Amino acid sequence: MLTPHRVALLLVSALVFGIGWSALGNVPAAEARQICYINEITKTMDCRDDGSAGNPGDPGENGEWVCYWDTDKDGVPDEIECVTEQGRWKGTCYEKPVEPQPPFEDPLWEGRTDGYIAQCTPFGPEPDHMECDALGGCDPWISKYWVPGAPGTAPSAEELARRAVVQMQLQPIAIGMSPAPTVEPPSILINAPTHLYVENPGEATTGPSTETASDSGLTVTATATLERIEWDMGDGTVVTCEGDALLGQAWTEDMGWDEPVCGHYYEHTSTDEPGGAYTVTAVSYWGIEWELVGGGEAGSFDYDLLASVQVGVRDAPAHLVPDPTG
Repeated sequence: MLTPHRVALLLVSALVFGIGWSALGNVPAAEARQICYINEITKTMDCRDDGSAGNPGDPGENGEWVCYWDTDKDGVPDEIECVTEQGRWKGTCYEKPVEPQPPFEDPLWEGRTDGYIAQCTPFGPEPDHMECDALGGCDPWISKYWVPGAPGTAPSAEELARRAVVQMQLQPIAIGMSPAPTVEPPSILINAPTHLYVENPGEATTGPSTETASDSGLTVTATATLERIEWDMGDGTVVTCEGDALLGQAWTEDMGWDEPVCGHYYEHTSTDEPGGAYTVTAVSYWGIEWELVGGGEAGSFDYDLLASVQVGVRDAPAHLVPDPTG
């Protein structure tokens, strides 16, 4: 059976990930500075250069770090301090390492011995200013949690690229087969064409998909492109579909017994297999290309996703036809 290579995604604090970024309002670009965006779902923050005066959108130089929060609950963001004695603003609260760090026996570590324990202090002294943090609550006012890496360590460009991939929310394909796969009764005949295809093509399953991620003044853009799908048919055969055959094609009547765009011919029934079925596995192999906004650094890495289904394969029954001549 095919064993797909798994990409180890960067583990980051619960304050990092989400979708649905929306601008927090129009801020005059009198000078090169950074505008922060809040994720509507998780209330996390992303900061980006808005450019120099009169030319928003182009990265400015020596940008000023600017942070925003809706302090009055009126839907209009207010500029707030990015760094206070409570720590650095992280989108929902001011975060800093706990001093002193609790012993490793503390449940906050969850058995880990790397990283550090951070504390998160919500904005403002009044309770109505205290949005719930990513760990689910503002009671007590200061929450604590584990954070990977060393305190104050900025992520690398590749780490930001991996965050961007998580934001894409890429998904395995929904396996399409003609005939449709069933186990009881088996739906597929030996020596007959089995057509393979992607049943749910879209940005999240077949791409391409592009996202950005920002932290500590850096912004990385990552693009994911589906390069190929490898179908492990469960009988020892691996079918690779790429290029024009990448998505395959479902069978239609006008195709008759034509060769599948992407397909397979079973030579043996699944009777002797566990559960009387073959396990068909489709692995989507993505190529991730990323670059640091403003230039200077770029790279790539692989990412793959897996889907599987059980398939029953049977022999075609023999039909005895009487000799019409007697």
